[in-house]
Amino acid sequence: MTARDASSSLAGSVRALFVDCTHVYQTRNTSGIARVVRNLAVLGSGMSSELGVGIRPILLTSRGFAVIPPDWLTPRPPGAIVRFIRWCARCVLAVARSAEALLVFAPLLARVIWAGCPERIAASSHAIGRKIRGMLPSWLKTGLKISATWFGRRLADPDAGTIGTRWFFGFLRLILAFLGLCGHVIARTCMGFGTILARVGRTGNRMIRNGFRWARLQRAALRHRLLAFRLRTRHVELGAGDVLLLADSNWDSAQLWPHVAAARSRGAIVASVMYDLIPLRRPDFVDHRLTSVFTAHLKRVTANNDFIIAISRDTCLDYLDFARSSGNPGWVASRACTFRLGGDKWTNVLTSCSESCAEVVRLVGDRAAFLVVGTFEIRKNHRAILDAFDRLWSEGADVCLLILGRPGFRAGDQMARVRSHREWGKRLFWAPNASDGDLESWYRASRAVIMASFAEGFGLPVAEALARGKPAIASDIPAHREIAEGFCSFFDPSRPDQLATLIRRELSDTRSPDLKPVGDFKWPDWQASVRECLRECIATAALGPRGATNPAIHLRAS
Repeated sequence: MTARDASSSLAGSVRALFVDCTHVYQTRNTSGIARVVRNLAVLGSGMSSELGVGIRPILLTSRGFAVIPPDWLTPRPPGAIVRFIRWCARCVLAVARSAEALLVFAPLLARVIWAGCPERIAASSHAIGRKIRGMLPSWLKTGLKISATWFGRRLADPDAGTIGTRWFFGFLRLILAFLGLCGHVIARTCMGFGTILARVGRTGNRMIRNGFRWARLQRAALRHRLLAFRLRTRHVELGAGDVLLLADSNWDSAQLWPHVAAARSRGAIVASVMYDLIPLRRPDFVDHRLTSVFTAHLKRVTANNDFIIAISRDTCLDYLDFARSSGNPGWVASRACTFRLGGDKWTNVLTSCSESCAEVVRLVGDRAAFLVVGTFEIRKNHRAILDAFDRLWSEGADVCLLILGRPGFRAGDQMARVRSHREWGKRLFWAPNASDGDLESWYRASRAVIMASFAEGFGLPVAEALARGKPAIASDIPAHREIAEGFCSFFDPSRPDQLATLIRRELSDTRSPDLKPVGDFKWPDWQASVRECLRECIATAALGPRGATNPAIHLRAS
């Protein structure tokens, strides 16, 4: 009997395991971390009797943690009233943002419109003058020229001419001086008025932005108050025998940790699901603000958690290195365990694919299509994939590329490259907002899945593809090796030519003979994944609080 089995025998000391779902409850997203949290809460609740421990999803409100029914986490389409209110809100926001844009860009728009106008006016005036002079007889033009010369001399010389001429031109000079002064005043007034308008525009811009920010904060505060009122009879105080599993995206939740510390002081065991340490290990792939927020989050985890459970061995080792360097004692190898994410579709019945997805599947037809799943960001390395397919298309290969994922960090140039590509809508397709039904349809329509990431915590699309019997072509990083060693073709993520070569081999069915058949790949579904995670958590929680003496483990004879 192993030490882990012995720890599992002490799981009777764990009476309940609470899964934090605060962020997931507020979003309809069913991919990424949200998919993991929903499955842990929904499927885990149905395994309470099997595991001998109550598995309960909880939310954090202003009063503390509150238990919710699992079906609250199932995304539902909004009702007609909610859709109407959202439509009205979008209209109001559109009008406000249009006014804001007008205030911000009015000076620029005026400069753009006025650019070249003086030159065009002068050219038009000269053209009209030349045309008029061409129509006049020569004797009239000579007379007008002589008269204008005489008039200009008399106007410039106050002592020229007779007394009557001097009085006339003196009066004319006064009128012209008055008109010039009025023009100067008008010009200065217009300049001052323009400055005032610019200041009003900047102030209005700030007021609109601050108003939006204030409205968002008030909406969030109102949502918290309403949630606390709705769950007023469901609040619980976690104590001895309880395990709090922080599986949600709570990196920037300062409100969470006082409640976590209070629960731990009452004897509860606290754990976190560790997805990756990319913001810390590869800060060039994330916003610098996220790096500081994530580092502060990891410091709170090492100070307030009793153990962690990671989604890969690579992430587990990364976290242990950080925890041991943080100065918090007790972070030994037994305090960090792992589990595998499920490779099948989500638990609930999938909706049918959208019309746009069905149209893409129809356009692809019987042609070979390669699927890329993941957020459109620089870490996912879409640039190398597009470069490889540009090579194939230039060679005349009739192959399609399907990209599925929301816009992400610093990928605007690549997204613009996709939309302006000559193959856009023909052999290149991108769905930024796809449902689970769309994902399943695109998996079925694809020939293989490509993952070209520079860094991953797990690489779920590789497991999903192989579990569905689809070949995978993945970048050579530890997370992908951990999942698909022996089943998957790997390439250097900085070498698009290697990726193009592997795609050619896949198209010609000449995969490496060293690779095992895709049909032999075995991977847990979400039921098995959730069971594996919860069993690991219960067994590790039996070790007690971090820093305390581990409970005695008596090994019985096998």
